[in-house]
Amino acid sequence: MADKKISKQKKIPQSATARLGRLLGASTRMISREVVGRVSRQLKKVKEGENPRLTLYVKQAEDLVSTLGNLKGAAMKAGQLLSLEMSDLLPEEVTSKLRELHDSANSMGLEEVERILRKELGHLLREKITNLSPEPIACASIGQVHKAQFRGQDIVIKVQFPGVEKTIGSDLLILRNLTKTVMKVSGRAWLLDDIFKALNESLRAETDYKREAKSIEAYGLAFADRDEYIVPDVFEEISTRRILAMSHICGIRLSEYLPTLTQEDQRAYFAKLILDLLIFEFFKCGLVQTDPNYGNFLMNTQTRVPRLVLLDFGATNKYGKDFRKNVRRILLAAYDRDTKSVIEQAREMELLGLKETDEAQVAFVELMENIVQIFRPECQPFAFADESYLKTMRHSSLSFASKARNTTPARQMIFLNRKLGGMYHLLKDARCQVDLHDYWQQLMDMDLS
Repeated sequence: MADKKISKQKKIPQSATARLGRLLGASTRMISREVVGRVSRQLKKVKEGENPRLTLYVKQAEDLVSTLGNLKGAAMKAGQLLSLEMSDLLPEEVTSKLRELHDSANSMGLEEVERILRKELGHLLREKITNLSPEPIACASIGQVHKAQFRGQDIVIKVQFPGVEKTIGSDLLILRNLTKTVMKVSGRAWLLDDIFKALNESLRAETDYKREAKSIEAYGLAFADRDEYIVPDVFEEISTRRILAMSHICGIRLSEYLPTLTQEDQRAYFAKLILDLLIFEFFKCGLVQTDPNYGNFLMNTQTRVPRLVLLDFGATNKYGKDFRKNVRRILLAAYDRDTKSVIEQAREMELLGLKETDEAQVAFVELMENIVQIFRPECQPFAFADESYLKTMRHSSLSFASKARNTTPARQMIFLNRKLGGMYHLLKDARCQVDLHDYWQQLMDMDLS
């Protein structure tokens, strides 16, 4: 595993009162800026050529990122997911600020980590863990990761931030109300209930490292014959609901690896790893790690052919065969430009409300047709870095979002969308060009019985 020095160490508020104060403070600042911004625009005191509303929203996002990054836990994780789920409704300058939550580097000090290890493992087991790194090599919203050794083997230990599970309910309630308030003041409307229900379920699952250990084992079995991927082993003896010990796997972070892909054959190989992983996870296994940020992958280059290391399985979701069949059906209908079938399938999957207007239905069909556009013969090889396609998708998503009045985000799609979007951006950042015809044929021919 590639090391990353995490330098910031701040006391993470654990009490509901302290966290409430931080979140309400952020809410107050955001709303105050909105009101001041409106008055400023009315009085025409903004400089010519500036976009006052955009500047305002960027400042609001900065406040929210700062607050959530310091709180960690459910508040930060929810902010991360909202930044992805609502990216189509916000300007790029704002979502780029919100994405900073994915790279937050605040961490616990070693003394706190030691306290947690002894509490979870007891003194006898703790003493068997040696050479614990003084600083974490990775840090996220739920916990941080340290290198160590256990019985002569190199391991990594993920240590959960204290009080995370206890604050999920209060954090999400406050953040939900904050989001509703800000959106109301900003003149936006968005149905948040299903999003926050899904967030609650996902976050509670992610705080159970025993559950994550089972997901790792399931992945290990599923990928046993896939030599191009590496899944870590779990050390159950020193793993609990709050501590997860895994084998240490060497690798290069994708942020460092992707710039080295200067040859077309290198980019083609990386694209194959990513696309094969997507198809294998969802369509063949129905087992998907739905948090595809850069930090959850490494490239192991110690063998002749580089191998993709899969990390962090807390956000693993299962998808049944019926759902996977429905996804394939709607993609096929969109590819065939079968408008009636697209709408019928979308309603069955709860992607389109039964009472949506004709205008909203047309916008949804257009969105689906744009999604499958990347597979059409005239688009091959598809260039993932093509900004024109991303602009088309953004416009199409905004068009549907502005017209839909009776549709809430389908709960099964919230995290799957995150996976698809994240993997697309990996291919975009790697500047991959791929002939997707064979992948489309794989999807159509796959046996899902």
